Amino acid sequence: MKVYDVLPPPPEDLDEVLAIMFTGPCKPTEKDYKRTPMLVRRKQVFEALTWLRLNHPAYEDVKISMDNLNKYPEDTPPVTVAFKEMQSEGNRIPEATSIHDNELETGTELGSVPFVVHGITGEQLQNTSVELQKAKALAYLKSQGKFLAVGHSEKSSTMFNNPLLYPSIFPWLFPYGMGSIGMTTLKSFSEKSHKKYFMNYHDQRFQSDPLFSFVAFSHEQVKKTTSNGFALTQKESFSAIADRILNLNPHVLNTLIDKLSKGGIVRPETEEEKLCYEVIQDLDHVGGTVKGSMSSKKFLRTELWSLISYLGAPSWYITFAPSDLTHPLCLYYAISDETFDLNLNLPNDERTRKIINNPVAGAKFFDFMVQMFIKHILGVDTDHDGVFGKTSGYFGTIEQQGRLTLHLHMLLWIANSLSPQQIRDAILKNENDFQRRIVEYLGSVHCGDFMTGTQEEVEQNLQTASGNEDYVNPLYSLPQCPPIECLCTSTENCEPCQAWTAKYQQEVDDILSRTHIHKCKSTLTKQGTRKVGKDYLGCLDNKFGTCKARFPRETFPTTQVDTETGALRMKKTEAWINTYNQTVTYLLRCNSDVSSLLSGTAIKAVVLYVTEYITKWNLNTHVIFEVIRTILQRNAEMLTGTLPRHEKARKIITQIVNLLTVKMELGAPMIALYLLDKPDHYTSHEFKSFYWKDFVSEARRFWQEPDQLQVENKNHEKVVVIQHNGKLVGFSSVFDYIYRPEALSEMTLYEWVCQCERVKLAANKRDVNDPDDEISERYDSSSEDSSFSDEEDTYRPQNTLKKSLANKPLTKNVLPKKGHPFVHEHPLASTHYLRIHDKRNIVPNFIGPSLPRRNKGDREYYCSVMLTFFKPWRTGKDLKEKKETWDSAFLDYQFSAQQKFLMDNFELRFECLDSRDDYHTQRKAQSLGIDPSKLEPDFDDGIHFDPFKCSDDSLGVRERRRQLDMQEMTDLLANTGWTNAKCDLKSHIPASFDYPSMSPAAWRLEIAKMKSNVITNKLKENKDQQYNFPNKYPDQVEVLDQHMLEEKLRSNQTQKLIDDLCLEFSLNLEQERAFRIVANHAVSSISDQLKMYIGGMAGTGKSQVLKTLREFFKRRLQSQRMIVVAPTGTAAALLQGSTYHSVFGINSSEEGEFWKMSASQICSRLSGVDYVFLDEVSMLSCKDMYKISAKIASALNRPLLPFGGMNMIFAGDFAQLPPAMGGENVSLYSHTIGTSSSDQHASIGKYLWHQINTVVLLRKNCRQTGSSIRDVKFRQALENMRYKQCTAEDITLLRSLISDPSNESRSIDNPRFWNTSIILTYNKHKDVANELGTKRFAAETGQMLAHFFSEDEEVVFDELPSKTHDRKRKRRKATKHKINDEVQQQLWKQSPSTNNMQIPATLSLCKGLPVMIRFNGATELCITKGQEGTVHGWQAGKGRHGQLVLKVLYVKLEKPSTDVQFKDLPLNVVPITPNTRRINCKLPDDRIIQISRTQVEVLPNFAMTDFASQGKTRDPNVVDIYNSRDFRAIYTALSRSSSADGTIILQGFNVNHITGGVKDKGGYRQELRELEILNDITKLRENRKLPPSIIGDLRGSLIQQYRSHFGKSHTPDELHESLVWDTNEKFESTLHKDISWKILEKENTPPVKKKTLGNFVPIENPSLHSSPTPSEETIHPTSHNSDRLIVTCDYPTLKWSANSCAYDSALMLLYDLFRTERAAFLAESDNFSSILMNELSATFQSNSSNYADIRDQIRRELSILDPDAFPAGAYADTSDVLHELMRSVSPTTKRTVVCYNSHFSLRERTQHNLLLTRSTGSYQSTQDCVSHFVEPWADQCPSCHSDMLRKYTFQRFPKFFLMSIPYECDMEIQNIIHVPQGAESRQYHINGIIYFGNDHFITRMFDGANEWVYDGIGTGIPTKLSPDFQAHSNALEFFAHKKAVVVLYVCSENENIV
Repeated sequence: MKVYDVLPPPPEDLDEVLAIMFTGPCKPTEKDYKRTPMLVRRKQVFEALTWLRLNHPAYEDVKISMDNLNKYPEDTPPVTVAFKEMQSEGNRIPEATSIHDNELETGTELGSVPFVVHGITGEQLQNTSVELQKAKALAYLKSQGKFLAVGHSEKSSTMFNNPLLYPSIFPWLFPYGMGSIGMTTLKSFSEKSHKKYFMNYHDQRFQSDPLFSFVAFSHEQVKKTTSNGFALTQKESFSAIADRILNLNPHVLNTLIDKLSKGGIVRPETEEEKLCYEVIQDLDHVGGTVKGSMSSKKFLRTELWSLISYLGAPSWYITFAPSDLTHPLCLYYAISDETFDLNLNLPNDERTRKIINNPVAGAKFFDFMVQMFIKHILGVDTDHDGVFGKTSGYFGTIEQQGRLTLHLHMLLWIANSLSPQQIRDAILKNENDFQRRIVEYLGSVHCGDFMTGTQEEVEQNLQTASGNEDYVNPLYSLPQCPPIECLCTSTENCEPCQAWTAKYQQEVDDILSRTHIHKCKSTLTKQGTRKVGKDYLGCLDNKFGTCKARFPRETFPTTQVDTETGALRMKKTEAWINTYNQTVTYLLRCNSDVSSLLSGTAIKAVVLYVTEYITKWNLNTHVIFEVIRTILQRNAEMLTGTLPRHEKARKIITQIVNLLTVKMELGAPMIALYLLDKPDHYTSHEFKSFYWKDFVSEARRFWQEPDQLQVENKNHEKVVVIQHNGKLVGFSSVFDYIYRPEALSEMTLYEWVCQCERVKLAANKRDVNDPDDEISERYDSSSEDSSFSDEEDTYRPQNTLKKSLANKPLTKNVLPKKGHPFVHEHPLASTHYLRIHDKRNIVPNFIGPSLPRRNKGDREYYCSVMLTFFKPWRTGKDLKEKKETWDSAFLDYQFSAQQKFLMDNFELRFECLDSRDDYHTQRKAQSLGIDPSKLEPDFDDGIHFDPFKCSDDSLGVRERRRQLDMQEMTDLLANTGWTNAKCDLKSHIPASFDYPSMSPAAWRLEIAKMKSNVITNKLKENKDQQYNFPNKYPDQVEVLDQHMLEEKLRSNQTQKLIDDLCLEFSLNLEQERAFRIVANHAVSSISDQLKMYIGGMAGTGKSQVLKTLREFFKRRLQSQRMIVVAPTGTAAALLQGSTYHSVFGINSSEEGEFWKMSASQICSRLSGVDYVFLDEVSMLSCKDMYKISAKIASALNRPLLPFGGMNMIFAGDFAQLPPAMGGENVSLYSHTIGTSSSDQHASIGKYLWHQINTVVLLRKNCRQTGSSIRDVKFRQALENMRYKQCTAEDITLLRSLISDPSNESRSIDNPRFWNTSIILTYNKHKDVANELGTKRFAAETGQMLAHFFSEDEEVVFDELPSKTHDRKRKRRKATKHKINDEVQQQLWKQSPSTNNMQIPATLSLCKGLPVMIRFNGATELCITKGQEGTVHGWQAGKGRHGQLVLKVLYVKLEKPSTDVQFKDLPLNVVPITPNTRRINCKLPDDRIIQISRTQVEVLPNFAMTDFASQGKTRDPNVVDIYNSRDFRAIYTALSRSSSADGTIILQGFNVNHITGGVKDKGGYRQELRELEILNDITKLRENRKLPPSIIGDLRGSLIQQYRSHFGKSHTPDELHESLVWDTNEKFESTLHKDISWKILEKENTPPVKKKTLGNFVPIENPSLHSSPTPSEETIHPTSHNSDRLIVTCDYPTLKWSANSCAYDSALMLLYDLFRTERAAFLAESDNFSSILMNELSATFQSNSSNYADIRDQIRRELSILDPDAFPAGAYADTSDVLHELMRSVSPTTKRTVVCYNSHFSLRERTQHNLLLTRSTGSYQSTQDCVSHFVEPWADQCPSCHSDMLRKYTFQRFPKFFLMSIPYECDMEIQNIIHVPQGAESRQYHINGIIYFGNDHFITRMFDGANEWVYDGIGTGIPTKLSPDFQAHSNALEFFAHKKAVVVLYVCSENENIV
């Protein structure tokens, strides 16, 4: 080490220790050298050294050498410059760069060059192992290299207690070496205070120094981290933490980093991987209280959610960014003048330089402005209310902007404010003129207009005013108060007040025009490169080219009130500014936004927006792992050294937190805020950490079993071990509540957290009431004795605590007035007491996992948590009784209104997360081109959020939700004891069996043969016999009716057979009626087609009627005349039938059935069949009904007859679940289907259902036949449940069925319920139960599970052919590829619910295991989906990956509908072979891939979904109805039971699901009503009492005639009270009059979409040039008038290809809109939610001339999205194409339901689509349609019972919109229309029309005076119509033999868009 006494040193010495590395694309030039900061200025060096010799003690002996100084050059660097050419992009070291750094590379073009000191290490050195570093050093020395030896003193320099630290680092700041931290003699002058003093130093040297604030703050962070690290080592838990840190496997860490950084899928599976993730949680122990750290942000987030839980939904959202560069106050802070001079005029560049160089000034200014805003504008701590009202709370967070300046986002709560829904209700009621008053209030505090004119007028006035010499820019001035001396009572006649007001308005508008107007900009060239001088991205710089800020905004000319919903639209006439408050703008003089939170959606969006800002610095997991790796590599030598193990771990974890904090990238102003001891967030309330789970665990502990208690203690209880009176005592903050003073016995836990604090009484104050010397101990995260109390190690049970403490407990007489002594059991009762403070702003901050949800997960746990919070207790015994469930105790307890309010607030958090998750999921699904709902009918939403869990980038939103929901179900089953092995079940293991040696293919052939034999035998049974009827009337002519013939036919043996069967099968009255109708019809030779429905609640004997009919046909030797089918294999097997898919050749991906059957094959199967009995009709959709009819009619070659004339008998219960895919919206009773013929398949299906006019409703319950009181009540409860009308008595009964662990007979632990499959709602819950049940069964039988894996291959599709030469549908070829090993491993770990067909990737089996078959292999052999059985054995082999795979699984069927005997197998043992299916499988990151999977399709049978349970009778029956979707799901699950005692409900349930009636289920209620009337009509008909006036085929006419005859108030007998109707209620048919039966497509034609305009067939020679038909009242261009067409090249070329006319016409229409109305198109495109539309918009803007590629891309993506609607290479409907493209984020219209008398309204939904679909043809014109569009509604007003109508109104004025016109609709198309919105309207003009005819689409476009026609089949280029032709072409409805089907209107006011 060289110690110089002569300075400066010789240049050659400097060259040994310093070098400059120049990085760049080329070597530096002399010009570059002049810009470098490493130039020597000799004069300045000499002056600095001279001053230091005189003033600094460390420099007093130094000599100044002028000779050395003169050797330094002044124009080049004094040392060697090494040039390094950069091989990679950029010049930044990755690990030295913030993860959020998106700036350009560090560098300059003008001025001095900045430099960075990196030390002696380079970019590669820190990532090089120690061994490699040593090897390189030795190689360097052997090559005669030299090195620099740097000596150091014996004692290393430290930042702790080192007064010389800062003078040594910053000699220029401490020129005398004095005044540093630690040099003062003032004991109270802490380091924090000293740094704050530096930040306020008078000459601002510390403020303006670019490094001091960063170094000082970094030291503060490091010190806090280090002290936390030392504190952590004192915990008993640190031993485990040290083990995790020091045992990290570097190879595993590298693997995780590599996978995660590449976006790979990682789920920790091995112990070493889990260890890496656990270490991240350990970091919170050290970083939790470090300012600016990642952990501190996590804590901050919980505070905001806690405040929302405390106060409810906020009222306002405010954001503002104080303008530091212009405000005089900030400039005052930035300069050293003590006197404030408002008129200090500095040039802008000097002003900017002073402020930017002094971040402390910016921090002070920001804090001052926020504090003034809170005090004066919000009225906090003042004697006046705020601008927005009386403030009850606020929470503001700070965000760093692009240049690291600060701005605030704040949520504001107003005292006594109503919730959004309460406001809307009050607006509708309008009591006390509420509507006017709320509008006045809202209008007074925020607006969206300028004060003195429009934007153009304000900008013009500003331009004029700024030219005046006396003009002052308001941004550079302070606000002026109104005239104080004025005493006027009215400002109207007061000149000073008017003058001030005028100036006030002008300044507000001036500020608005300068700071609030958004201007869209782009900083990229057309080539995508950055413009010169632009180092940022503009709002238009994205792939869509649309404004990221979503401007322009929607405008409203006046304030509007929706009289139906109560929604408000405040007046806003300016599209380019947000709403603001005039007073706030005037006072703050900066950009500010003020938003009123009047809708729930807005609240959710804003809350999430703010919380995202709070936690936006969270680092990705792989970045954290990279930091851990870096620290471990740097300390490799230390880790192998001799330091104690805990010291090594402490150093490592401290360094990791320090480096992570550096990664967080805090700017200078934010750091200055911290050093100035200013808050990093602003809030009105104090937060008290509340480790809620400790208290819940304590309360539940009393009722837990010893084994559960042990697990609870291990996992949750956190207790501090303290020394008290010389003894070690286990202590928890829980003790403070359970041992609280007797006077506070009735205080709830929530109140106690808010109002109480533990206080230590000084020893000499035992009899003094002065609390000055007392120490308040708020037991939260900041308490010394309980910080991290939730993370302490071992719980010491309270009964082990020594209660005999040295001192006696305190007494009340020695305590302050508000002090109360603990009870004597409290460990600190002798020294501490409880004090009730006066603060009313204490908010419990819930620390730990999120609170449980109200209607999801574990009901018992939720109830126990809420009781723990809101019911006083000392032990769990105080919360419930011994035999009482938590659910019952919860329901019995009377919660206060405030407590209910808080519980409602707890749910807000999840609603916000639900909203965010659903949005993200939809966006991701759109990007993938897949509908996520197709994986599983996912009706649940929301995830549990733990703020202390790091983000796992490998898991998608839905996957995280799924895993957390599955964990909830795991906990629920574990808590009930269901997962515990209960007994020895080895007897369930089947005996060994020698299975025949047959391959899977041989078994499949054997199954096919047996199935064929069964079918053949049925067909070969006795054929129908011909009956000869004698002529009773020879030579006579008689007039006979049908009844006479039927009476004659019912003779002798036939009639006797019918009567005998009724007695033999014990048919009741309703069953007998149903049977006789079919039997009599079967023996009649002249009967009409029978279309019949047999209904009734579950268990009423529909199957008994079927058995009787089967026996009837059997005894008549006509068994083949009736076949039985059902929608599912389960239902079909129960009836010994088949699925209708297999019989009629209908494919079903849901059922896994894919049939390729010709019409002749179907006809062969139907040979001799006269009756089809279809059970479970409620599971059919309208489209399914159409498919069945079309297949039968086509097969029988009777296309004109519904169902081909086949007699159809439908059975089922509509109170059970609707169709799985689509639910009620696609069901047979949907009130939306059939109102028009737009969705023809579904509409015709509903028409077919309405032809079912013979109805028999069975009422007597034959399933729950018990005679006990409980069974009677159970039947009544089920009956009421069908109508959602359960009574209090029903609820009481159902609650008695809940599993009760204290009552063995009513517990799931009862042997009767062991291994009973549980009915659950979701497949993911079923997966949990199956996995846990499988493990339990294996343990009970003493077997090892065998794991069988699937064979998977990835499916890749070829591109579609560009041309087709025939009419056949072209399919894309699919090829199979090997799956990546990593992905394959992930697929094998996924549960069955992650793929759309529930095929397991891994099957874990053992002998005797209950299983369920999951495919319809042979329904006739009971190998059908839903059939239950047990594993009898298997044959296994090896797969392609060496994994164990199943070849054949032998399953013994349980209770098969018929015995099955395979050769060489035991009775009812069937072989199940693997199937190969193409499935969509979801990966953990939510990506969806299509694979081909080969696996045996069975699942363990410990759970089933409610859908799978339909049709079953179960005894016993275990159900979980807490997660059920609605009353029908609950009814379905419970109605499977045969008795009340055989029913167990797993946990509590939501009473609201089964109470309240079905008034909100209009379609369902109306269906039940109509079926009751049809049942009465059938009864009258069979009894020959039906009036002759009641006749018809459709139910609509029958019902109308019935009501006309009997009166509208007449109701059938036995009608349930919930279905009773009034006289005024109408029963109008919802079927459109034009709907009738027809087959829409032939078997050899491609399928068409739901909404179709006809049968599309290839066009042979379409042309525009054909003669018009007489019906067309217009002149069209013809082939003889070609001069009327002018070819032009202004449009791109888009030629027809492979039936593409629907896409061609849509794209050309949109392109013309972009070409002619570009501003309108771009303005509206910001709202596009379709990714395809955004890509199309980008293509338009790219000026491309070829649009075939984007068209083909759209076709491919839409085909993937919906292959039925958009078949690849086949025809589609242009309306459907536009419907997908025109999806909008912003709602366009809304649908409301109103009555004629306007005193009832119900908001139904908003529509987010710019294509308006009209389903009726009763409008005269397009103007009439948009002005008065209403549709009939299938319900009646509950108030006046008049008809309800569905009304459509515009939600906003879109820039353009399209209108779809049904093909059968005759409507005048007008050039100009006026669209109404509230009291306002806007003019729209026509811009284009799409026509359809001759199975072809063309487009007609209007461009001012010109018209264009596009037909892709011709040249593919639009043609211009001649003026002569345009003059004769006035009518727009028809063109070229085609009819208008889509019209495009554009707002005429769009010319004003900038």
